[in-house]
Amino acid sequence: MPEGTWTNFLTGDQVTGPRWVPEQHGFRTLPLLARPDSVIPLGVDDQRPVSAWAEGVELRVHAFADGVERTVVIPRADDPGETARFQLRRTGDRIRVTTDSPHPWQLRIGGPDGPLHVGPAGTAEAELPFEA
Repeated sequence: MPEGTWTNFLTGDQVTGPRWVPEQHGFRTLPLLARPDSVIPLGVDDQRPVSAWAEGVELRVHAFADGVERTVVIPRADDPGETARFQLRRTGDRIRVTTDSPHPWQLRIGGPDGPLHVGPAGTAEAELPFEA
């Protein structure tokens, strides 16, 4: 495990490195880890690989340190270019999200059971509590 606090994407469990982490995985498990200070966008349509990815997108934030800023670009599914751009910045116990997306969006902190914040359609800016 490299240095930092890594989050298991599927369970939300956190592991801190650097160290060796022995695990056993079966057919239905996977050691899929999100690096510190990452934001991973998830589309709501899990039935098709190509859809309107920005509509209802969930931005999953992992081990986001104070002062970190990230930009996430959601590409167009049908043409080159982007559908939406999100900027996230953590300051203390708050996280600020700005976007040009006209669609609803969600922000989840940590794993799949972490706190969820919903940005209704047209929400261009939001300042939310950062609950790690």
